Amino acid sequence: MHRVLVADDDALFREALAITLEDAGYEVVAVRGARAGAREHDERAFDVIVADIEMPGNRRLEWFHTLAASAPEVPLIIVTGHATVETAAVAVRLRAFAYLIKPVTAHDLCAEVARAVALRSRRDGVAGRVAIARERWQLTERQAQTLDRLLRGDSNKQIANALGCAVRTAELHVTAILAKSGHPTRTALLAALWSARGEGDDDEAGTGA
Repeated sequence: MHRVLVADDDALFREALAITLEDAGYEVVAVRGARAGAREHDERAFDVIVADIEMPGNRRLEWFHTLAASAPEVPLIIVTGHATVETAAVAVRLRAFAYLIKPVTAHDLCAEVARAVALRSRRDGVAGRVAIARERWQLTERQAQTLDRLLRGDSNKQIANALGCAVRTAELHVTAILAKSGHPTRTALLAALWSARGEGDDDEAGTGA
């Protein structure tokens, strides 16, 4: 069961969110403010955080900034009844997963949480596959970073932007990964890594058969 942290100082809305998510099959921990949310987050792992902007302990969005720095892997869904250009811009800078404006329908909330959980699972899957491939194929740090971006579907240009290098350099990293893995093409490499056998079969991942 996936666990969701809900933080909102509006008791009625907080309870409605919790009931909606519990009915959808999630384990929910609901708190009134950012300090309580921070304590819960420190004590246990959450798959998604749903939080209001204007609540105790979140002046100038301090908690959101802390989460972005300490737990960037946890999707943050911001819910607010006071949407502004400034807070929307901050949400973008903090890479919040979603920015929802109250009133939020149960359908929209559950859809965003489901998308966030799916993204979290995919990110975790990427990290595990990169770690296995790095050890198996003796990839350098830069090559591992390139493989991470490949698994996320990035083009060579996007990889170059993410790594802060030239497109030609990104292409060379991709070529080196293909050579070390034994796969003739990027498509073959990704197919092997995302397949069930690609997770743990040395022959499949190492020869491209």
